[in-house]
Amino acid sequence: MIFEPSFPDRRSMDANASPVLEELIPGSHKLYLIFGGMRGALGIPPFEFYESARILNESRVFFRDLSQTWYHAGLPGISSNIPETVRYIERIIDKSPAEEVVFIGNSMGGYAAILFSTLIGRGRVVSFSPQTFISPSKRRASGDGRWRSRILRTYGAALFKPKFFDLRRVLEMATGDNRIDIFVSSLDELDVIHARNLAPFGNVRITERELGGHDLVKHLRDNGELQLILQG
Repeated sequence: MIFEPSFPDRRSMDANASPVLEELIPGSHKLYLIFGGMRGALGIPPFEFYESARILNESRVFFRDLSQTWYHAGLPGISSNIPETVRYIERIIDKSPAEEVVFIGNSMGGYAAILFSTLIGRGRVVSFSPQTFISPSKRRASGDGRWRSRILRTYGAALFKPKFFDLRRVLEMATGDNRIDIFVSSLDELDVIHARNLAPFGNVRITERELGGHDLVKHLRDNGELQLILQG
């Protein structure tokens, strides 16, 4: 579906129960695939994110994990697991004339951006404060007790489905060609641990900033860096 530029505010997006919102702009050279995190958010309201990043005139597709299970339960009415979501995203990319595909996300959405770009094997990733593992063993070893109820819900949702609990293993098996830029705050020890989980890979670049904590993306918006980061 192709729209002339129309930019929903946060309230209209929250009122829309769809897990996928497409705004495909004729003539756009870039396709931004944006993955919502906790409560479907980007760390800042979607319209503010688009405006701050100066991508209002580029094609974009916004994905929301309505089940809050690190995308393991799929997208309601579209997919029931991560591999099916991969195929759905591949179809979106294939029908787009865009020359560049950028996967974006914050926190849980940052995990999704890395995961789907790597499984598809293409694109550039811009991931803010992502989780790179949700496995019980690594969470225990790192002392990461955040979002316990959501994590337990994810384990239940993934019980009889393909599991992607450690992005390090996903990258180890990758055969594609993608570039992953991870931005974390050095003030958040757990976010740094998660980022460094992917440090051994040559296509991963980690930038640590001494501000913002887990809400780093808000500070990057406020100081004007968000636009420069997304423009690559």
